[in-house]
Amino acid sequence: MNIDRLEYLFNLYLNDSCTDMEREELFLLLKEQGAMDHIRASAPEFELDIKDMHRLDAATSSQILDAILKVQPADSSLRTKTPAGKVRIFNPLRYAVAAAAIILVSVGTYFWINASNPDAANGPIASPGPVPADIKPGKDRAILTLADGRQLDLDSATNGNLAVQGNIKIVKKDGVVTYIFEEAENADQLPIAYNTLTTPRGGQHRLELPDGTKVWLNSASSIRFPTKFNKEKRSVEASGELYFEVVSKEMENGADGTSTASEKLPFVVSIAGTQVEVLGTHFNINAYPQEGDVKTTLLEGSVRVKSANDQVLLSPGQQSRKAEDGALSVEKNVNTAQVIAWKNGEFNFQDTDIKTIMNRLSIWYDIDVQYKGKVPSKRFTSNISMNTNLSQMLEILRASGLGFSLEGRILTVHS
Repeated sequence: MNIDRLEYLFNLYLNDSCTDMEREELFLLLKEQGAMDHIRASAPEFELDIKDMHRLDAATSSQILDAILKVQPADSSLRTKTPAGKVRIFNPLRYAVAAAAIILVSVGTYFWINASNPDAANGPIASPGPVPADIKPGKDRAILTLADGRQLDLDSATNGNLAVQGNIKIVKKDGVVTYIFEEAENADQLPIAYNTLTTPRGGQHRLELPDGTKVWLNSASSIRFPTKFNKEKRSVEASGELYFEVVSKEMENGADGTSTASEKLPFVVSIAGTQVEVLGTHFNINAYPQEGDVKTTLLEGSVRVKSANDQVLLSPGQQSRKAEDGALSVEKNVNTAQVIAWKNGEFNFQDTDIKTIMNRLSIWYDIDVQYKGKVPSKRFTSNISMNTNLSQMLEILRASGLGFSLEGRILTVHS
């Protein structure tokens, strides 16, 4: 059970600010073992007696209120500590009503889902259509291909030294692959070696490049880079979706390798016919073929995006899109939190169509998606933890009337 996610959704519910999908996700989390115990512990002023909740008839809502919620005398406010140490204040009566409402609606949802299966209270949750097998979410998985062709499975590699290439030591620490430059007399004479980090579907990974630049790779992505950058330009090649935190570097102009001017060393990403040139900045690139245009989103600093016949300069909060014909367009005031939600372990859907959602699920759960009938026109808005099994994700989507069936790793969407 994801405690942080449970608390986040519970607070959204208390403040009447959660979406329908977030509400359904909360109800599912509340059914997990230990969830209600945690809610009880977070609210010592209230005793929630929810034994045998699943056996109660949802129609007897007034009796359920009396049975499951006993409000004890309390002060005029309920104080709880947030992770950041701040005090959040809740009104006890509001808290009581909200807690009761959650349980009531949870019971109602349970019976709505199981209406066609009278024996479901004693077994697994059922829903319209075949119940899919469970598929676990993705995790940190990647293959590092060295210059000599050796491949290192980073999923099974332990922390510590992975390999040595010339005077470059490759180390894995806390799940991040790092390149450490070691001084050597003949360092400048050593040939430049190229490595490639590749994530499969259902995998993500983090990398620290030789210059200190940090890179996050989403599923089905790759980056090819030198083990040491040259003195004129830092260049990498990529595919899929990546988030960069590029460190600013001064160009080495002096004979002794030191900087004699304030000129910055460019960092260039080549991806899907697009070049993104930066000096020091934070940005996200999405070049998944199934999601259409190549999208570059700037969070901090500035970047110049170039295609074969066009170029644009981005400011923070802007996103460029490269169409198939190479034309570049710029969208302002982009929701950057939504763009990089994957980096923070969340699906962030804002009025998102089902096909885009299914594309995201396919790369994270390593499944293929097909549609029976027309592609549903429904759109969704929600934040959902990526640390969620596929079956739970589908239950959330089912609440809107969609149907799903799963055979092996082929998911069929029924409109």
